[in-house]
Amino acid sequence: FVYLLPRLNRRTLLILPSRPVEMIFAAAILRLARRTSVLLDIQDVWPDGLVIRDRFRHVLFAGYCHAHLYPSLRFIDKFIHVAPSFFNWLHRYAPKARSVFVPLGFDADRWQTVSPRSEPTSEPVEMVCVALLQHLIDVMPILQAINGNERFRLTLIGDDGQGERYPEVMEFIRVNGMKNVSLVGRLPREAVVSHLQRMDIGVVPMISSSIPNKVFDYVAAGLPIIVLGENDSADFVEGMGIGWRCAYNSDGLR
Repeated sequence: FVYLLPRLNRRTLLILPSRPVEMIFAAAILRLARRTSVLLDIQDVWPDGLVIRDRFRHVLFAGYCHAHLYPSLRFIDKFIHVAPSFFNWLHRYAPKARSVFVPLGFDADRWQTVSPRSEPTSEPVEMVCVALLQHLIDVMPILQAINGNERFRLTLIGDDGQGERYPEVMEFIRVNGMKNVSLVGRLPREAVVSHLQRMDIGVVPMISSSIPNKVFDYVAAGLPIIVLGENDSADFVEGMGIGWRCAYNSDGLR
């Protein structure tokens, strides 16, 4: 705020991400003080998108976010959002605001070596989930669905032990002696491309309603996508005819 205050004027466009909420609050004050224009890129929504298990902390955090967002968002003049449901979040705080849907997409140069895919002609069918196994990503229904079914294999990419759900996932695999699950850990961006080229289906087991980057990685790799639950990703995949939606449980996935 101190750095920008003398550098902004009516000819300036200030572009910001949608978190942390303190930055939005500061941007609103800058807009009022300097008459600048502010574009908010809504890629994440607090408090909705940050799930906190402890009820007291959740209520405290939600109140903290509301205290910053209610008085500030109505003074921001430009918005774009990367998931349709984020527009509802915006209208909670600024009912008259307008926003343009701009999906995240992918870097075409990174995926230029990927060839169009055909349906799998042999088993096992290779499923992949690229994600950190945090609270918002629950792969347990996938593990339960393929447990004991060697027709399907699951590769988990992106977690080297840091995720909140990692111990739970590893324990389930160990107890059930699952040989059809592989954990690859974190990979360089180029290595993710080569791994996805060998897969058949991308899986999105995300609790929140956003459309994560990995959905577009699956699109770039030419993979059909299964989305668990009712959310923006499911609407996107089904609307574009590039995959399926199912209930967020093992029966739905089966």
